[in-house]
Parts: sequence; structure tokens; C-alpha cells
Amino acid sequence: MKYIIIISLFLFSSLYADIPAGYYDTTSGLSGESLKLALHNIIDDHTEFTYSSIATDTWDILKETDRDPDNADNVILLYTGWSRVGLFLPLEFLSNKRSHLLSH
Repeated sequence: MKYIIIISLFLFSSLYADIPAGYYDTTSGLSGESLKLALHNIIDDHTEFTYSSIATDTWDILKETDRDPDNADNVILLYTGWSRVGLFLPLEFLSNKRSHLLSH
């Protein structure tokens, strides 16, 4: 039974894991350092935010990116896609885990 649940969760979560068309086109046929550089170039144009600070940080971003666009009181859970009441409290054991991020 345990394995059926694990397999079901894996199959369900893979429905949300589509790679955008053409995302890896620049890596086709590459290997070694060329592949490493091509992958770096795909992900290097981003903005970094600290995990925790007095300026904009991960908590501030998660409050927006996890929010359910159909219900501002809820968050969307990453692994299920379900909407549930979300708490954004500083105590991690009372709130959503930071890894549960679904960016739109």
C-alpha cells in the first residue's frame, strides 16, 4: 500500500512538471564543460534574494508566489497543487515550509 501511494504521488506531481518548449534547445548534442556552460547560461539571468533579512527576502517572495490567485487567504501546495488556508508566520513549525513554492 505504501508503494502505491508513493507511485501515485509521483505520477500526480509529474503532471505539473512540464518543461517550457525550447528551454533546453541550446544544450542539444553537448557534453562536459560545453554542456555545463550551456546549462549555466540558461539559469544565470536571475535575481538573488537572501533567505532572511530586513530587506526583501524569501519570506516576502513566498507570501506572493505561494498565494492562490483565486483565494488570497489560501496558498497552493507544490506537490499536490491543492489550495489550502495559508499561514505566513515567522515560526516555521506553524507555517508553510519554504520549499513549497509554486511559481506561476
